[in-house]
Amino acid sequence: MSKTIFIIAGEISSDNLGSSLMDACNNIFKVKKWIGIGGPQMKNKGLISEENFKDLSIIGISKIIFNIVKLSKLIDRLIDNVLYEKPDIIFT
Repeated sequence: MSKTIFIIAGEISSDNLGSSLMDACNNIFKVKKWIGIGGPQMKNKGLISEENFKDLSIIGISKIIFNIVKLSKLIDRLIDNVLYEKPDIIFT
């Protein structure tokens, strides 16, 4: 059975880990589709990314408050995507 997998990586080290996780899952499962957020390594492995993960690198409470509307809209889009796609596996 083909699998749809949702995965989120928000910075370089998680892009590296996510890429390795994608390799492992591709070896175990017949992955039909990768969706979520990731960086260049994960995109090279077939991830359809909702957002440029560099835009998510927000450090400090003032920057979080300044970007709260953007982050809230992104979370809503991701939830809608999960509800629409109904992935078999979710990695966060």
